[in-house]
Amino acid sequence: MSIASHPVASLKAMLRAHLLADAAITGITGTAVFETPPRGTKPPYILLGDAVAAENDAVEYQGAIIDLDIVAYAAERGTAGVLALASALEAALAQPLPVLVDHRLVALEIRQSATRHDVAAALSRATLRLRAITEPL
Repeated sequence: MSIASHPVASLKAMLRAHLLADAAITGITGTAVFETPPRGTKPPYILLGDAVAAENDAVEYQGAIIDLDIVAYAAERGTAGVLALASALEAALAQPLPVLVDHRLVALEIRQSATRHDVAAALSRATLRLRAITEPL
């Protein structure tokens, strides 16, 4: 008997593969899409960040509701570059997505986006807050 993958791990793996297959994303970041960036990594890069998973108690199906942050980083003054990367992320997420391992993606939406510029570090970031609904296969 095999153990099913966790829905968050499955979602992050699918998103990483999808983003690395997107020419607009890789044109900006190369292959810099991480769960944890290696020490010394210089922006631009994308971080598949914090996630919160809750059980979905809907009558129609069982599964998980996952809130996940995707964070784009750029080293620059201002937020223009990181907003361009955020726009590329939004476009990539609007495309048909690959299947998850051991789960079915019922819905995926961007619920919020926010930008922040750290003047001292000369670093800008854009956070896309996603909500995914999955169900086990």
